[in-house]
Amino acid sequence: MVKMARMFGIWKSFPVLSPIFPKCSHVLQNKNTCAIFAAGRSHPRETEQVLAADRSSRDGSVSQKPEKATGEQKKKRQRKKRTKQTITRAVTHIRPIEANPGKLDALDALMTVYLPLCQHYTTLFCELETGPDKYSDPVFETLLSDRLHRVAMQQAAGIAKSFRTNRANAYQAYLENAADYAQARAKAEAEGRMSTFKRKEPVWREWKLPHLRVPVMQANANVVVVEKSQDSTFDYWLRISTLHKGTPLRVPVKLAPYHKQVLKDRLLNTSTTLRQQQRGLVADALV
Repeated sequence: MVKMARMFGIWKSFPVLSPIFPKCSHVLQNKNTCAIFAAGRSHPRETEQVLAADRSSRDGSVSQKPEKATGEQKKKRQRKKRTKQTITRAVTHIRPIEANPGKLDALDALMTVYLPLCQHYTTLFCELETGPDKYSDPVFETLLSDRLHRVAMQQAAGIAKSFRTNRANAYQAYLENAADYAQARAKAEAEGRMSTFKRKEPVWREWKLPHLRVPVMQANANVVVVEKSQDSTFDYWLRISTLHKGTPLRVPVKLAPYHKQVLKDRLLNTSTTLRQQQRGLVADALV
């Protein structure tokens, strides 16, 4: 050890390396002290700092090992891990089997009332100065139940929010283009190039409000549920609330091979979208 100290030229500047080595044996075991030998540091102030750090680590004032995670922290990490691994997929075009005419008539009657109500709220939320609130108090009278009424308001609020955001972005782009045009025109006037200035001035055209044409219902589990069949030849049942309280529709569903592959070892989400097409009713679900 003495030879090593002499080799690096720090024997005189390292007060611990005196003939009394037993007192400093614990210091030589510290990796910070060994780093001084390796780097060849010889300033007494650095030596004192290293020795102070070593004493503080032995006294316990500086933690050298992180504390173990508590049970709540472990649960939080597990929840984050599960959330990161969760992938939401859409199972589209779930086509119910042809039901009897009575069920189809009831569904048509439901959409006949639902679509105009959703249109009224969409127009209302788009014209409001404040943002759309899907949990606001109802303002229109309807034959729908309270749950279906709330679903129509939530769907209209989503449409209005998207419309307002897109319109605001378009108007901001128009303002930027108008500012660029004004700057370019002023520069052309200053340089006397107006005869060759061909840039057209941007014009703002007010957007038209959304008009709902296709009957679509973005429902939750309160009004539309895709239930797995228990004792039946069908794969699933589509339960839909109607205008008449306590008498929901139950339409059988036969899954395609693609649907079975996606739904393997998965659970359906509580959100379901119903769409009426020319070929009949179509349901979209999330897993």
